[in-house]
Amino acid sequence: MSKKPVHPPYLAKKLLSFMRRYSEEYSSGGDLVEEYREIAKERGKCTACLWYWWQVLYAIHTYILLQIEIGGTMFTNYLKIALRNMKRHKGYSFINIASLALGIACCFLISSLIIYELSYDDFHENSADIYRVNMDVTERGRQYYESWTPDILRQELISEYPEIVLASRINRLESSSVSNGEKVFYERCIKVDNDFFQMFSFPFVKGNHRTALTEPYSIVITEEMARKYFPDEEPIGKLLTINNEYHLQVTGVIEDVPQNSSAQFTMAVSNKPPFGFDVSSWDSQSTQTFVQLNSEVSVNELNHKIGDFIQKRIDKDLQIRLFLEPLNELRLSRYLGSRRQTLYMYSICAFAILLIACVNFMNLSTAHSAGREKEIGIRKVVGAFRKNLAFQFLGESLLLSFFSLFISIPIAYLLFPVFINLINMNTIGFTFLSLMNPEVILVMIGITFFTGFTAGCYPAIMLSGFEPVKILRGHLVRFSRGFSLRKILVVAQFSFSIIMIIGTVVIFNQLSFMKDKEIGYNKEQIVNIPLRTGSEKFYEKFKNQLRLDPRILTVGGISSQIPYFFQGSPHSDWEGKDPDYYVVIAFSYIDYDFLEALGIQLVEGRNFSKDFSTDANSFVVNQTLANEMGETSAIGKGLTFMGQTGNVIGVMKDFIFRPLNNKTRPLALMLDPDKVRFVSIKIQPKEIASTLNYIEKTWKQTVPMFPFIYSFLDEDFDRSFRQMETLGKLLTTATFISIFISCLGLLGLATYTAQQRTKEIGIRKILGASTSQITMMLSHEFTKWVVIASIIAFPVAYFVMNQWLQNFAYRTSIGLWIFILSALLALVLAVLTVSFQAFKAATANPVDSLRYE
Repeated sequence: MSKKPVHPPYLAKKLLSFMRRYSEEYSSGGDLVEEYREIAKERGKCTACLWYWWQVLYAIHTYILLQIEIGGTMFTNYLKIALRNMKRHKGYSFINIASLALGIACCFLISSLIIYELSYDDFHENSADIYRVNMDVTERGRQYYESWTPDILRQELISEYPEIVLASRINRLESSSVSNGEKVFYERCIKVDNDFFQMFSFPFVKGNHRTALTEPYSIVITEEMARKYFPDEEPIGKLLTINNEYHLQVTGVIEDVPQNSSAQFTMAVSNKPPFGFDVSSWDSQSTQTFVQLNSEVSVNELNHKIGDFIQKRIDKDLQIRLFLEPLNELRLSRYLGSRRQTLYMYSICAFAILLIACVNFMNLSTAHSAGREKEIGIRKVVGAFRKNLAFQFLGESLLLSFFSLFISIPIAYLLFPVFINLINMNTIGFTFLSLMNPEVILVMIGITFFTGFTAGCYPAIMLSGFEPVKILRGHLVRFSRGFSLRKILVVAQFSFSIIMIIGTVVIFNQLSFMKDKEIGYNKEQIVNIPLRTGSEKFYEKFKNQLRLDPRILTVGGISSQIPYFFQGSPHSDWEGKDPDYYVVIAFSYIDYDFLEALGIQLVEGRNFSKDFSTDANSFVVNQTLANEMGETSAIGKGLTFMGQTGNVIGVMKDFIFRPLNNKTRPLALMLDPDKVRFVSIKIQPKEIASTLNYIEKTWKQTVPMFPFIYSFLDEDFDRSFRQMETLGKLLTTATFISIFISCLGLLGLATYTAQQRTKEIGIRKILGASTSQITMMLSHEFTKWVVIASIIAFPVAYFVMNQWLQNFAYRTSIGLWIFILSALLALVLAVLTVSFQAFKAATANPVDSLRYE
């Protein structure tokens, strides 16, 4: 006896009936359905169940295809309508697309720079496991950070902690001259351990990365150096002379070091003698120590273990704790905040420009869509649903925003050379192709989608819900004209623009203040020449030869680079000093003529002199240190400093020897011509070119084995402000772009307002209103918005820029004139923009105005 067929559930039957209606519209099924029916008759009623389920799946498949076809048709219609609207309103579309495209392009460039900065050292294969060992030092209540560690630390850490896989020290060989025959140049040389090239991924072109630096007198060079010194030879096995003294054999050639590497060098020397590290004492802190950890090690736990590692091994009146800093964070180290702060400012510029462009886009989109009430009403009357209208408005907004994205790419390409010059970043690694980073592209797509979606939300949600009868009767015109969202957006736009204007003025005002500040010495016509290792012993001979020419006024020498490179020490004592009082004193060694060469004035006492043999154990101090030593005169007082005890023989006027974001530190100068490393030459203001030629000729005669390089002190001083100048230029450009975008948006809104009030303008002109009255009437509302924006922007800008100025010990004030100037500038630009369109509407023929619509 056969069993009854197992019929599908009731829900499946209902679904089958529902889908079949769509199937009949799309396809009848044809012979395929009949075939299944024949199979059901031949193989029994159980097969009928299979046939039912097949019908369900077939109907679902047909329904999906149908909806895709319908959706494609709807999308095509939406696209056609959007393109027609763009063609009909060319001015609106151009302003909207151009302003957003410019904002996206600027944000694209700045975001790419930020991502490039964040990519430093990512190319190393084990970058996530490499850390630099730093010291957190507390001495007499003063806490500071130090990246230079004892030379002995590396081997002690390896032997003590199995979590460390590899460790390497890096120390720069300062003032390294490299020669091969007649080719002599100064190069960026470092000395490292053999593990260096196993830890860091600098690919070897020739040689073995494991054994290249195992032997003394071995050196690894880059491909650029190989072409420079051995253009037609095999570099492996050849000799290079360092500092005209040591002959090193080339044992490896690596690819040129990437620009986004924290370690920049052209040659790496083995740490074996004669370039060995001092591993006999914990007092020698001349290296940076890097460690590579096992990938499974907890960094926090290891930091806890090594914290007091040095503290247990020293006997000093200070506290030292070790901690590990990730390699990927060295570029923007929280302990060296200047670069990090600069990137913050770059980010603010990018955000402000993009925000203003997005607000402008949303403002124009909502204003334009609000004027389409009749279109909405007619489409609803002929059968359009609310969702159809919502999709239409959202689609148009997204279409405009993605047009802007595509246009922004060629704009960014054209602006790239200007951007590179603006930020002083002409590096090989930062090219336009490097900007095409997937992360940046995804961010830009996300921002574009968000902007288009947000701009389309108002018409999609609000306007699509209106009743067609009210729309066609014109009851919504007043609402669309008075909608407050546009006012809020315009105020927000100009608030950001005014904040950026104030910020730009404050930055350049501070820059001008620092450049014009009295620095305490003469930086004009001063030629600086560094004495590299090995050349310092020729200083006296070189100096005496220069003084034979009357164009050379004075020649002096100092052990620290001018400006801004004095060393400091907390270990000092003088008569009457509190033993618990802590003060860091800067110091440098000079010769007899340095103060005269730079024109540094003495306010009390005398300069070092060859007539007094005791001056070798004496000090010349600045006024700040003299004040620290007591209210009475410091002349004759005993001072113990840097292991030397002597009397103060002179007090000089304070001069700037540190960056201007720091206060003047106490300074003590000591006499020792043998420690001079920088020569300062005061020359006549006339015949500068011939004087430089004479200085170079004298150098080559006196020190022929070392290259001649020089710089002017005033240029070196100005170079210290380059980062702030770059920031100021970038902010100025960003401000100009933001104001330009804001004015474009204002022009579009003014055009829209004039069109909405065309009949009103015509009636007013017939009743006797003048052109100036109508122009003032149309401009009044926009002027009011800019005034409100100024009121909002003033306290915000003051707070932000006042916080920024706190980074400088010598800073200018934020005067009232800056706020007035910024507001007037924004107001004038806004009025000029709006008045153009207002005047055009006011001078139109009133007859044509009354025929409008």
